[in-house]
Amino acid sequence: MLQGLQKPRKELSSKYFYDERGSRLFEQICLLDEYYITRTELYIMQERVQEMVSLLGPNCLLIEYGSGNSAKIRMLLDVLQAPAGYVPDGFVR
Repeated sequence: MLQGLQKPRKELSSKYFYDERGSRLFEQICLLDEYYITRTELYIMQERVQEMVSLLGPNCLLIEYGSGNSAKIRMLLDVLQAPAGYVPDGFVR
C-alpha cells in the first residue's frame, strides 16, 4: 500500500476497498473532483434507467458485482417491474 501511495501518480490496489474501512475510503475518493467515474456512472443511470428497465423486463433476476454502497443500483431497483430478485456482490459464488 505504501509503495503505491509514494509514487508520483498515486495508486492503490482495489483489494483494499473490500472491508468496511476500505469501503469508507473509496466513498471519500468518489467525492474527489479528479474521480469522475462514479459521477459518470450516476449520470448514465439517470439518463438510461428506463431503457435498462425495458431491456431487463419484468421478473428479471438482477446480479450485481461490486455493489459497494448500492447507491447506483438503487435507481434501477426502484423502477424495475416485479424483479424476481437481487443478488449483490458477496453472495455470488
